[in-house]
Amino acid sequence: MQSDVQQSAPVRILVVDDEPDVEPMLRQAFRRKLRAKEIEFVFATNGLQALAQLEAGLAVDLILTDINMPQMDGLTLLGRLRALAPLTPTVIVSAYSDVANLRTAMNRGAFDFQIKPIDLDDLSTTITKTLDYSRHLRRSHQAEAWQRARDLAEAASRFKSQFLSRHQPRAAHPAERHHRLQRHAAGGKDGQGTRRHR
Repeated sequence: MQSDVQQSAPVRILVVDDEPDVEPMLRQAFRRKLRAKEIEFVFATNGLQALAQLEAGLAVDLILTDINMPQMDGLTLLGRLRALAPLTPTVIVSAYSDVANLRTAMNRGAFDFQIKPIDLDDLSTTITKTLDYSRHLRRSHQAEAWQRARDLAEAASRFKSQFLSRHQPRAAHPAERHHRLQRHAAGGKDGQGTRRHR
């Protein structure tokens, strides 16, 4: 028997890290949520792979990325994500806890950071907090987009009304219409008389 309650889609998290033990560690730590289809992980080993997946249409709710990776590091990826996925929050996960890298990451749009070795309880809390922020951001963006669309529609309607009022034909005064009819009738009679003379 199928349940009448429709389950929501799982939260999809893109994990960008070149260390091979990261994927099995996350799958083990979040196994209950994975089985319950509350969460879904997608993995990439560097920034280029992550960008390729996003450009191919992959929709994600959160991005976890390392900093030091081959081909494209996490800081470069953050810079590219500004244009590609501006509403998707990013959390930096790195063993390199130097202040310079973290400051650069935050300046490039990272929402939060985690230091390796990962504290899984803290990571779970960070994921929950970041997803709450993401939902709020998307709702605000949708509300702003709806208001902009409404304003544009109202402006277009006003412009159309003004255009039509300026360009519609001027209605003739009743006396002017009567005068035109008399001239037309007289012209018709003259034309008939001319044809009979011929």
